[in-house]
Amino acid sequence: MLYGLPIVRARIFSPVGPGQPPHYQISSLAWQIAEIEKKKREPLIKVANLENKRDYLDVRDLVRALWLILEKSEPGEVYNVGSGQAWSGHEVLKLMQGMTRAKMVIETEDPKSRFPEPPILLADITRLVKLAGWKPQLNLKQSILDLLNYWRETA
Repeated sequence: MLYGLPIVRARIFSPVGPGQPPHYQISSLAWQIAEIEKKKREPLIKVANLENKRDYLDVRDLVRALWLILEKSEPGEVYNVGSGQAWSGHEVLKLMQGMTRAKMVIETEDPKSRFPEPPILLADITRLVKLAGWKPQLNLKQSILDLLNYWRETA
């Protein structure tokens, strides 16, 4: 306890889901695809580094996990909140391309124009699983489809 406060920490790994703003990589891809489908932009997708792997977790699973941590954890503990699986940007883009009939060209930005990022971010969710029996319920494919449909309705 710090200053008598029962503090618990949650390390959150790459949330994704409907309503996510387009400055996040997956949401940006979904937004661009939705705009291409509606003919609001040229069939060109601009992407950053697709080599890096990230542990994506649906925001709805994230909320469930945080609630369980709040209810069941002990002060001072740290919990990683992720899916426990890492996906490259290439894999994510391939999933999205399988969800659209739109044809597009992929253009990669100059990697020097971005901040350096670690090649892989992957959560070890063992402590959270032991605490509450928690595991993600929504797979990445469903999260991406829901996000893409959100942008189809919004864009």
